Amino acid sequence: PVAPPFQEGASLRVQMRILGEAVAAEAEARRARAIGALSFQLYVLTQQEMRARLQAENARLYAWAEEHLLRFVDEGDLPMPAARFVRVLHALTEGLILTHLITPELITREVIVSAFETLA
Repeated sequence: PVAPPFQEGASLRVQMRILGEAVAAEAEARRARAIGALSFQLYVLTQQEMRARLQAENARLYAWAEEHLLRFVDEGDLPMPAARFVRVLHALTEGLILTHLITPELITREVIVSAFETLA
């Protein structure tokens, strides 16, 4: 998972910018592993047992991410409940990284960062 260096006391917008920057950096770092990662996703789609394992792991990661986020952001400042918000962040992260890998000229660092800032 992407683990951004959130800043204590910073606004939700700043925290989302920090997350966007971390996702943009990770998008570049994952370029070398993209084919393996996509092959794994195809495998998960065809293997029920692996899909169940991934679902359980994602549930664990969502709980961790929610707890981590709420150390830096008040839940009342979020546009939705924290449990749902971390799922949206995960889906947005995965989608932006994949689309960046395919079309980096269109899904630039600026697009990635602004997508997260918009959530604030």
